[in-house]
Amino acid sequence: MEEYRIRSKEGIERLMNLISLSYSAMTLLPYSDESFSEYQSASAQETRYEIGQQIQPDIILCSFGRFLETIKNCSALIKVVEDYILSGFRKFQKL
Repeated sequence: MEEYRIRSKEGIERLMNLISLSYSAMTLLPYSDESFSEYQSASAQETRYEIGQQIQPDIILCSFGRFLETIKNCSALIKVVEDYILSGFRKFQKL
């Protein structure tokens, strides 16, 4: 990942405001939405980590889907992915 440097006072203030807003959102989210109520006793960092873990598979799948859409000849790649998924499903059924 590239390093990002802020060189002006205004840029530093904006970054600090953004960090404060994100921390506040992670602290208040468990109290404002019932689906996150299990994180009421957790720290903001724990809440952020757990939410990140829950949305990570969706982000990866969405990115992969967009990648497939940009490939001109993606039918062969889609077939490979489908075969891989089905082979894992068959292994699971045998258990």
